[in-house]
Amino acid sequence: MCLPTFAAQAQDYGYLTFRTADGTEQSIAAAGLKITFADGKMLATAGTETLDIALSDLAAMFFAAERTGIDKVGADDAAALDWRLDEGGLHAAAADGETMIRLYDASGKAVASGRGALSLKLDKGIYVMKAAGQTIKVLAR
Repeated sequence: MCLPTFAAQAQDYGYLTFRTADGTEQSIAAAGLKITFADGKMLATAGTETLDIALSDLAAMFFAAERTGIDKVGADDAAALDWRLDEGGLHAAAADGETMIRLYDASGKAVASGRGALSLKLDKGIYVMKAAGQTIKVLAR
């Protein structure tokens, strides 16, 4: 009997991501991760990071190579991203043309992403855009 063989390469998954029933995703570092369950809640701790999620809200958990969700707000590299918000919507372009641009709603749910550029019409609300080491709050009126 001859069985087929396949070459496989291990993926480096540095984060455990939790998705709640409303679609929000939050990630925590997988290294040193400790998860406990008590009083209907899950508490995930890795170093100084902590996530506390009601078990009734937890929809999925999965390992990811990159962190998802909104983790920090503050501009670190203002020259790396050019963006504007007008009646036509949000328009963003990375200086290098290759950087991934990600847009999240206020709850942390991913809304859109694009490599090098992003252009879309937004509903009224608060959004967070992440790219090139920057995290920018966007208010669509």
